[in-house]
Amino acid sequence: DFNRLKRLWMSSLDSITQERDELQSKLSETTKHLSQSNTERQRLRTELNKARTGASRNGSRKAKRTDKRSRGKTAAAGIASRETFNRQLLAEIERVKRTGSALALALIGVDSLDELSEEYGKDASEAIMGCYTEQLLASMRVYDGVARYDKDQFAVLLPDTPRDGAVRAIEKIHKRAQATHVNHGERNFPLPGFSGVLTQYAFGETPTAVLNRIDRALDAARQGSRNQIVFVH
Repeated sequence: DFNRLKRLWMSSLDSITQERDELQSKLSETTKHLSQSNTERQRLRTELNKARTGASRNGSRKAKRTDKRSRGKTAAAGIASRETFNRQLLAEIERVKRTGSALALALIGVDSLDELSEEYGKDASEAIMGCYTEQLLASMRVYDGVARYDKDQFAVLLPDTPRDGAVRAIEKIHKRAQATHVNHGERNFPLPGFSGVLTQYAFGETPTAVLNRIDRALDAARQGSRNQIVFVH
């Protein structure tokens, strides 16, 4: 009986030692991935800040050339370009491949931009987009990616964010848009709402594939009822 108990004890000790070694290995791998992730995010944050600084400078130079009659115009400066956003998306997808973390992507299309420009003046569209940039999208997390994606569109990248968290983030912006007004020249009018499409990155997708998928979904959403948020798979 003593020998049997001794063998059982030794076997248990070996199992505990093996489990400890496996946990140490997993902890080391996780620490490495976190370090790589932080390094990538810091690099992307630096790149985005450079882009925002450059955009702000361009906006300042443009403002100096602007006539006094357009003092109310709000420039959509201080936001990443489409090219910078695409680079950030590629970096985040590479990180997802290593860590398996969640990644959400949203495309926001501001409704009735051309119609409002005709009603309130040719510069009204930039005042509207600037309002979105400075009052709504500026509240996103520092490591989220936000870019002017097209004339009337913004793209939003939400790293480490599952579906529920991404939906809450976009719905928060949607709600704030409904309570915001735009000051343009001597006019004040409600900020138009937006049609938003939200999706989760599917493992194995290329950046082009996921962007094309969400772009098509936004086109379809804007052909139906506007001022709504749609989640697509």
